[in-house]
Amino acid sequence: MAMIKDFQDLTRLGDKHTAAAMRDCGAGTLKNWRLDPESGLREGVHWFRPNRRVVRYRLGLLKHWFEHRHEPEVHRRLVEEYLAHEGETSSAPSPGESNGSI
Repeated sequence: MAMIKDFQDLTRLGDKHTAAAMRDCGAGTLKNWRLDPESGLREGVHWFRPNRRVVRYRLGLLKHWFEHRHEPEVHRRLVEEYLAHEGETSSAPSPGESNGSI
C-alpha cells in the first residue's frame, strides 16, 4: 500500500460551496451524494458536522472519491490508510492538550 505523503492536503477542510466547486456541481448534488448510503461518502471520514447546522468536507478525501468513484477498492485503501494515520495521531495529546496528569 502506498503511503500518503501529505495528510494536510488530504484533510484540508471546506464548506459545501468549496467542495461542490471542486466537481463543478451544485451543493444540492453534493448533499444528495452525502445522504445516499450507496455513494461511498462516509460521515466522519469524508464529511462531518461540527454543529447541527454546518457540514465540513475533507477536500482531499472528497477529491480522491470523485476521481475513483468507479474504482471503490482504490479509494477504500486510501481511506484505510487515512484512518490508520488518524488513529496514530489521535492517541498522542496535541500540543497544549492535557494528557490527564497534573
